[in-house]
Amino acid sequence: MTDIKNDSGKKSSKLKSQKLTPAEKLVRNAKRAKKGRAKTKYLEDTEIDTMRKAVRLQLVKTGPKIHDVKLGKTECKHANRNSCMFEIALGTGLRIAEVNSIDYGQVATVHGKIRDQLEMDREHLKGRSDDRVLAITSTAKEAIARYIKDQDFAFKQSDPLFFSDRSVGKLTDAPQLLRFKTSGMMNLYRSYFYASGLKPPGQKGIYSSHCFRKTYAKEVWDITKDINKVSHMLGHHSVKATQAYMPVILQTEKDALAHEMDKRRRERETAAAAAAKSTAVAAVAPPETLPRKSKRKKPEPPVVQPARVISPIMKRKKRRVS
Repeated sequence: MTDIKNDSGKKSSKLKSQKLTPAEKLVRNAKRAKKGRAKTKYLEDTEIDTMRKAVRLQLVKTGPKIHDVKLGKTECKHANRNSCMFEIALGTGLRIAEVNSIDYGQVATVHGKIRDQLEMDREHLKGRSDDRVLAITSTAKEAIARYIKDQDFAFKQSDPLFFSDRSVGKLTDAPQLLRFKTSGMMNLYRSYFYASGLKPPGQKGIYSSHCFRKTYAKEVWDITKDINKVSHMLGHHSVKATQAYMPVILQTEKDALAHEMDKRRRERETAAAAAAKSTAVAAVAPPETLPRKSKRKKPEPPVVQPARVISPIMKRKKRRVS
């Protein structure tokens, strides 16, 4: 890959607008394969609770780098906005850029009622994703309602749901809202991962805003056990793209299965050891001695002679003889 000097005189790679030749693409891909990329993971229940509490707190910078940050003790002024972003990303499985592209009219009606479903078309989706309708969870509905209520103006249906602080006239009746930057949203959650202690300083990948999408994929997999349904809910054009999400999920299931098999094997070994021990004790113990029978004979009951019965004829004969 050729290098180009920028205005500061430093060498830099080719600009993104310039296309790479096939040979340069091969070199780039080889470097990426050799270097390797840290894959993001899905969030555990405890990690979700930690992030749900962290995004409402103020970030305090302790140094120049992005990981030099810690959580404050008070809520930040954008607590409802951060919480709303988090719940929508976690409950719908949308990419962070797709979450940032949501308009107010997609989540609320003209009268301010929160919708039950989020309709996403090709204009708001990334890549070759097809149009899809996603259910809005009850937790996300509550977060959206708090965020909208927190604003000092009325949204229009075409306004971006998440806007920048640089928006013009946002305190007037007809504000001109500027959409929040996707890179700013990614850096925001990267900072919260560092501040909450989930992501150690200097660690790349693993914990990022894409963790919300993988967590959603795992929940769909746990319910359906069907990769085609997972692919459909994520909006992937091909199942091959979904298979990149599955190694971590399937590895977790393999670990759980192995743990269950080990548990049953230990139970069988314990039962077999207990049975062998009882058999050994029975073999060593002396036989039970039966009580000796007494040689003395029991006295026989007296024989009772039946009473002699004399018939009336015999009585007459005795009288005549006498």
